[in-house]
Amino acid sequence: MSANRLIRAAVFASILATPLVAGATDIPGINGHITDPMHLLSGTDKTNIEEKFNKVMQDTRVDCAGWITDAPQDQLNALGLEAYNRWGIGSSWDNGVFFMIPKVGRVHVILDPNKPPILTPAEVTRVVDADKPNAAMTERVEAIGDTVGGIIRNKSLKPRPEGKTDPERGRLFLYGATAVLLAAIGMTFRNRKRASTTATT
Repeated sequence: MSANRLIRAAVFASILATPLVAGATDIPGINGHITDPMHLLSGTDKTNIEEKFNKVMQDTRVDCAGWITDAPQDQLNALGLEAYNRWGIGSSWDNGVFFMIPKVGRVHVILDPNKPPILTPAEVTRVVDADKPNAAMTERVEAIGDTVGGIIRNKSLKPRPEGKTDPERGRLFLYGATAVLLAAIGMTFRNRKRASTTATT
C-alpha cells in the first residue's frame, strides 16, 4: 500500500473514531434529580418526578438522581461514575443513589463509591427489575423512584451525627451570624462616633 493510501486510511479511521470518543465523554449539565437532555419527559411529568425524588431525599437523607441517556450499556458505569462525581450527587446529604437510565435497555444503578453502600446487591436487583425498558420513560422513571424510595424508607438509617446540620440550615445560620456581626460592628462604630462628638464639644 502506498504512503498516500496509508495517510488517507489513517485520516478516515480517525474521523470514524472521533464521534465515539466525543460521545463517551459528553456529560450534560445536571438538571434537577432527573437529567433528561433528550427531553423524553414532558414538562408536567418532569415536575411531578422531581417532586417525588425530592420527597425521597428529604425523608431519607439520601440523594436520589438519574440521567436519561442514549449511551450504550457498556459505557453506563464509567459515564455514571463520572457524572456522579462531576455533579456532586450525595455530597450535601448522607448518601447517594444514581440511576443511569438508558433509552434502550435496563437501568444501571451506581452507589456512592466513598460511602458504605446504601443498597444491598439484592436491593439493587429489585430496582433494576422494577424498570420496564419497553414502557414509556415516565412510567420507567416513576417505577425506579418508587422502588428505591420504598427500600430506603424501610431502612433504619443512622441519625445525623450531633451538631451536623442540613446544608440549608447551615447557610441560614451563616447568613444570620453575618447579619448580627455587621449590626454589632455598626453599633460599635456609631457609639465611638458619638463619644468622639461629645468629647469634641
